[in-house]
Amino acid sequence: IYNAIGCAAALTAFGIDEKTVIDAIEHFNGAFGRMEHFKAGDNTVNLILVKNPAGFSQTMNFLKNIDDDFTLILSLAVRVKYEGVGNREIKIIENEDYNKLVDIATSQGRDVYIVPTYTSMMAMRPVIAKRLGGKDFWE
Repeated sequence: IYNAIGCAAALTAFGIDEKTVIDAIEHFNGAFGRMEHFKAGDNTVNLILVKNPAGFSQTMNFLKNIDDDFTLILSLAVRVKYEGVGNREIKIIENEDYNKLVDIATSQGRDVYIVPTYTSMMAMRPVIAKRLGGKDFWE
């Protein structure tokens, strides 16, 4: 969010009209794994890469502010409890079965947030993209 605010301020300072700035931010797609969205029927599977404790804390703060029900999938379930998001439904995927992860994510009937580390994201993202119609990370 801080980068978006900074970009909006800079563009406004350079005379870009507010509607264009808002439209650009609304249609921005992050790099692979970084707030990436995949459609799953009427719901969305969201991939939020966390690379360090500060990023994890920012992700948990973001998730705490979502009013709608959602399912959280990650391998750091104990840490989630201490960040105050523990009252949500949490799914733990064992043995890196990412096809199972996609099956669970798409069967929830609500939005899903997947929070992987960089290492696990590199293995899981191709499975998610293939199953849910995303692009390869280099596209």
